[in-house]
Parts: sequence; structure tokens; C-alpha cells
Amino acid sequence: MDDQSMVVKPFKCEVCAKCFTRKTNLQSHLLTHTGERPFDCEVCGKKFSRNTNLQSHLRIHTGEKPFYCSICKKGFARNTNFQMHLRIHTGERPFPCPICHKNFIASIRLQRHMQIHEDEANEQENDDKIIRATENEEESTKDRKVLETVPDFFLPMTNLSADNLSPDNLHTCQICHKYFSRSFNLQTHMLTHTGERPFPCEICGRKFARRTNLHAHLRTHSGEKPFQCPTCKKCFTRRTNLQTHAKIHAGVRAFQCDICKKAFIRNNDLQLHMEMHAGAKPFKCNICTKMFSRKSNLLMHIRIHTNERRFSCTICGRAFISKTNMTTHMRTHTGERPFPCISCGKSFAVNTNLQMHMRTHSGERPFRCEKCGKNFMTSSHLQMHTRTHTGERPFRCPKCFRHFYRNTDLQSHLRTHAGHKPFCCEVCRKVFSRNTNLRVHMQIHAGVKLHGQASVTKS
Repeated sequence: MDDQSMVVKPFKCEVCAKCFTRKTNLQSHLLTHTGERPFDCEVCGKKFSRNTNLQSHLRIHTGEKPFYCSICKKGFARNTNFQMHLRIHTGERPFPCPICHKNFIASIRLQRHMQIHEDEANEQENDDKIIRATENEEESTKDRKVLETVPDFFLPMTNLSADNLSPDNLHTCQICHKYFSRSFNLQTHMLTHTGERPFPCEICGRKFARRTNLHAHLRTHSGEKPFQCPTCKKCFTRRTNLQTHAKIHAGVRAFQCDICKKAFIRNNDLQLHMEMHAGAKPFKCNICTKMFSRKSNLLMHIRIHTNERRFSCTICGRAFISKTNMTTHMRTHTGERPFPCISCGKSFAVNTNLQMHMRTHSGERPFRCEKCGKNFMTSSHLQMHTRTHTGERPFRCPKCFRHFYRNTDLQSHLRTHAGHKPFCCEVCRKVFSRNTNLRVHMQIHAGVKLHGQASVTKS
């Protein structure tokens, strides 16, 4: 037995049964149940349950980054982010999964990975009822026979007595102390501790701890998506995925980043987002050496180099790198705008555009320039602004080789070569290649002072 398992934790939370080595740690933990946040930020008014979290938060306002990487010279406001970043250089992966033994660079990545095992072991009760209603008694008997093969050590609850039950006659796992309403659910849960997966897919060979998870997985092969969103008609293979999706339309984003205030529907997405602030980008493109925090983003990026566009619009034939890009494009044909603003009622075709629009109501500008301290509403605006400091002009005209800060400026410039003038004055019908030039021109008709000269009005 290692030293870690010998640590005594005498202070127990009466709410969730979690134990602690110190009473002060227990008292801090209790605040997570009460929702109490006694430490206020004097700058923005945000509240925290711990003083240490407040101190870390204050560095966002001061710009202080006391933790400095000696290898790549990057600075960090939090020691935890700094320690996670160092593992990029060392290759250390100190967080192993106790079930499949895969190793991770950060605890938040392990937690996200563990959710895979947890989802497979705790599929929603509604799915259980649906599957059980369609299964005959013979299949139920097979399930129980499979469970009988689990070692006795991991099934201490097969003969439950009143002494082993929780106060409300709930069945308790003696390993992790989780409660269940039925003994059969407890027995199925025990498979998460043994790592046993007795239900294999006959198509791809993947194994599952529960028959309900196998049935849900089989839909990925059959293409069946029985759970439909009533708002946007998108379909899902699992009810839980539909319920998570529904939060997008409801505007429910309960998990907020302490650093940039971005909010997320799922805690897993927040934890993954936090790695961005920590600078963790372990996935590298072998073609252009660009780094990514997610493997899925790397795979999507590679399609730019290969020009792979597997998703085509059924109306105009335009092809896209990702299915989400195609779905967004389809709304230009249908006129669908499923994301409404709860403040003014304006609707958007893309959820990211809604989130950006919401900042016009809140006045929030979470993206700050490290050079001059100016704040911006979007990361793209910050990126464009940063080029004024670096002098970078990445967009080049192929005809005259002039360089521009923004792609929109290049597109406007290209119209001068093509002679294309799509912006027309409704008063005098004069046309312009740029919308900004049209707006300046309109001031002449409005009698506005132009270039230091007042327009003459006859009396």
C-alpha cells in the first residue's frame, strides 16, 4: 500500500461524504454546497469562495504574470497554468486513468476523459426505460448472468441487508459511496470499478459496460437519430446529447471562464477551454508546424492543406471542410436564425455571432492588447489590432503586390482593379467600390461639414 492511501482524512462533508485532511479545507469545500462567495473583487465585483482564487483573479486586472517559463519565455498569471505548460516541454503526463491506464498532461484532461467512462456507466434513466420496454425476459436474464461473472470482491452488495442501505433505502457503492435506487443499477455500476465491458458491438468490436450504451452506439452504425430538437430539427443518437444541445437555444451557459468570461454549456468544454489560457497545444501540424489544443482542431486544419471538402451544399453545390460550416451555410438559403438575443430579440444564424452580439448589451470587451492595454470585443479584432504594433500585413494583392492588415481591405482593393463598384448612392446614383466611401459621400447630401469645409446652404 502506497503512502497516498495511508493519508488520514478525518473531516467529512455531511452533504456529499467527501473527506479532508484539514478542517479549514472542509469549511472551504462547504461553500460549494451553500453557494456562498465571501471574497469580492473591488474592480469588477465578481465574487469568489476562496481568497486564493480572488488573488489569482486580480492578476487579470493588473496584467501581472509572475510565473515565467525559462524555456519559451511565456508568462502566466497562475501557478497551475504554469505547471501545466511546463509539461509541454518535459512530455510529462502524471495523470493516469484508473480504468484504461491512459495518461494525461493535466487533471482537467483526465476528468474530461473519465466522463467517457462515466457516460457509458450512467446513461440516463429514460434511455434505460425505453430499452427495457423493448427487451424480452430472455435478454434480461442474459444481462444478469453476465453480471454474475464479476468477481465477488467487486460485488459486496449482491445480498443487501438493512445495515448496508442509506437512510432512504438507497443502494450504496462501498467503493465510491455513490447511491442507486435499485440493486441492479448498483451491480451495473460496479463494472466501472472492474473495468469490465461485457457487451461487445458485433460490427466494430467496441465493448460497453451496459446494454443501453451498446444500443446507443449501434445507432452510429445504422445512422438512426431518434431524438429531434423541436427548435432547429437537428437529430441526435442519444437523449442526453439532445438535452445538452437544447441549452444552446435556451441560452443556458452555466460554466464561465474566470479569465476571459466566456461561458460554456458543459463543464468539460470549460475545462478544455482553460487549457487555451494555460498555453497547452500538444497537437502539431506536420505541414506548417501550427499547434492546436485539440486533436479534432488539428484534423480539421489538415483539410486546409489537402483541400479536402467532404461536405457539400445540396442547394448550390458549394463544398466545405466541416459539417458545421455546411450547416451554417445552409441557413443562408433557408433564412433560418435559430439563436435569438434575449435582450433585444434579434436572431442569428450562428451561435458565436449571438455571443458576440450579447457583448454590445453588456459592454464586455474581454480581449486585451498586451502592448497598449486596449480591450476588444472579439479575438479577431484583437488580432487585427495587434498587427498595428507588429506591422504585419499578411494579405497581399496578386496584381500590384500591395499588402493589407485585413482580408476585407484586400477584397475592397481588388475591386479597384476589377472596376467593380457595388455601392450606389440612392440620391445621385454615383457608385463606389467601398461602402466607407459611399458613407462619406452621403454626408454631402446631408449637408455635413466635410474635410474642414462647411457646406453652403442658401437662405
